[in-house]
Amino acid sequence: MRTLLIDGNNLLYRTFWAANYKAKNQDPGNIAATYIFLRTLKSYADKFSPWDKIYCVWDKRLAYPESNFRAEICDTEYKGGRGDEKFKNVFDSLEKILPLIEDLGIYNFYPHRMEADDAISWLSENVEGEKIIITTDKDMLQLISEDITVYNTNTKSIINLQNFEEVTNIDNPKNYLMFRCFTGDKSDNIPGIPKVGIKTYLKLTKDWDYNLDNVNINKDQRAIVERNKRLMDLKYGFNYYEEETITYRAQYYNNQNKIEPNYDSFTTKCEEEGLKSICENIQQWKHTFSPKKNNILNIINNIKERYCKDEHQST
Repeated sequence: MRTLLIDGNNLLYRTFWAANYKAKNQDPGNIAATYIFLRTLKSYADKFSPWDKIYCVWDKRLAYPESNFRAEICDTEYKGGRGDEKFKNVFDSLEKILPLIEDLGIYNFYPHRMEADDAISWLSENVEGEKIIITTDKDMLQLISEDITVYNTNTKSIINLQNFEEVTNIDNPKNYLMFRCFTGDKSDNIPGIPKVGIKTYLKLTKDWDYNLDNVNINKDQRAIVERNKRLMDLKYGFNYYEEETITYRAQYYNNQNKIEPNYDSFTTKCEEEGLKSICENIQQWKHTFSPKKNNILNIINNIKERYCKDEHQST
């Protein structure tokens, strides 16, 4: 069983940028952004077929306007560097996108007070089978395991345990999380220990066994690392509030049955939004998001896996 976990906000920002700064057409920006979002989503569904379910996970908090602990414990303005003027209208197309992708049988999934990263972390732990996280967010690399991989949409490459060190220069996901706790995250406006990069980190933590008592740093530097771990550790994040995991479980168990795509509704909405190209090629969309197609292939793959396992055990 394979599940795709798509970082919705990450994809929305990238397609908005493409619509307004790369796409050369005469459509209004929000129509172009919606079209590029849907086309990109379809390309992932095609690329990683067969799949059982697709979750599109958003930063849209169900408990809004309540914030979370990260804004409270960060010494700087958390994610304060993201207020770029050119992205001020990035969410204009969101309310159009949400029902469109539901019509394709995709599950929209939301945090309670936390963020999409935390919700993806929870899903990656609780969904059975293979999970592929689709994002450019480096925070997700800490989640990689035997059954969790990350597809980086910028480099168009899969990152897994086998090539993890080659890609990151860090030997494993747990160590990578700690590396980021030492060095910080500029994109989220989280400072690290000044003048500590990868070489210094590796030197400081040689044979440390993840124990800060074995690292030659002062009290203030240790406080930075401990604060950053609370900010960056996604497993810590989704476990911080009891109602957070309750909200995730409620959404997850409510989605145990596969959503049947509603192509009539999808086509009608596309017509209303002026997405003529999609309407003219609706058979391609049916082929991509057909549950029958994916279920049959999943059954075949499961039979192959069981056969190979039985053969291995009998030898």
